[in-house]
Amino acid sequence: MLFSNTEYLTVFISIVYGFVAAEYLYGWGGLLLKRYKNTSFYYILWTGFEFAYLIATWWGSWIRSEGLARSIGYFFLDLTTPLILFLIGVITFPSRESSSDLDVHKYFIERFPKVAFLYFLSTLTIVPNLFLFDGRPNMERELIINLIGGGVALIAVFRKDKFILDSILFVGWALLLYHIFFVRDNFTNDINGEFSRAEYLNIFVAIIFGYATSEYLLGWGALIRSSKLSEINWYHLWWTLLAFFILVDVWWSGWNKSQIITQSIGYFFSSLAPPLILYFLGVSLFSSLKIEGKITPEKIKTASPLIFGLFSMLFFSNIITSVVFDEFGIFHLKNILRFLGGCMGLLAVFKRTQVVHVIVLALGWVFYLTHLFVNEVFN
Repeated sequence: MLFSNTEYLTVFISIVYGFVAAEYLYGWGGLLLKRYKNTSFYYILWTGFEFAYLIATWWGSWIRSEGLARSIGYFFLDLTTPLILFLIGVITFPSRESSSDLDVHKYFIERFPKVAFLYFLSTLTIVPNLFLFDGRPNMERELIINLIGGGVALIAVFRKDKFILDSILFVGWALLLYHIFFVRDNFTNDINGEFSRAEYLNIFVAIIFGYATSEYLLGWGALIRSSKLSEINWYHLWWTLLAFFILVDVWWSGWNKSQIITQSIGYFFSSLAPPLILYFLGVSLFSSLKIEGKITPEKIKTASPLIFGLFSMLFFSNIITSVVFDEFGIFHLKNILRFLGGCMGLLAVFKRTQVVHVIVLALGWVFYLTHLFVNEVFN
């Protein structure tokens, strides 16, 4: 059989986790577009914690995939965790129809007891998974972490004064970081022979790349519907094309990292950095289209510091990941081109003149085409 029962069931679980991730991407996209007021640093830290918790949950859930086909009861039990995480994301972010005058910090504080209760429920679903699915290393540590996390979440259901909320956020990040750095999931054998861990983890990476791609496809679709050919801003269009081609290039070269991400959750986190940046880049490039229904030079100029800053982050993060994954040395020609691209992006952040931005765009295409030539000819 080419498609096992385990793979069949895991695809459905993966889709659900993908929708959970989408809640955070769309929610952060709304914050990036400044749809609401008073988005506090505390709120950003909480959303970051929730997303990191989601990634850590996906990372550790591979061990359960081989048991999904035992019975529908096991399948339902494994499905409850992403469903609860989805509800947490729904409560955390305002709806897309919310007023622009919404105080996001106040909105979140008022609903925090619901978030805390759902986290408490999530620990109740994870604990039985530790016992029902065999082969889990460090099960005692996992159990202690979840019991502490569940107890802290239960306290937050009934108390929401500032000291308690700050303490809970600190404890949550401390437990999560402890799990990431000290509770190792070092599987010595291929426990699930039907579905390797590399295949499992790369599903999630592919989902994030898919949502990043959707920003560009939806943006271009909106441009075609709302603009005449004479109204298209070609300067903006060339930037979106460059960003999209870089996205495709990052995905194409990511296969070399697909096996390494199984070595530690740190590698897995780092593999998600480029598609997340590319997603936010897509949101920023099409921001004025979403807000005003058209691309205007004034709005492009206003959004340019964020756009160029994201381009710089992308290039510098690619340098770091290429070294971490032992893909290229730091002085490899590709990393030199990335470094130059990152520096140009930083220059454009501070030099907001049209001439500088056009030169940066032209050089960006030159560096990208040079990168393709080096890749095709010398590799």
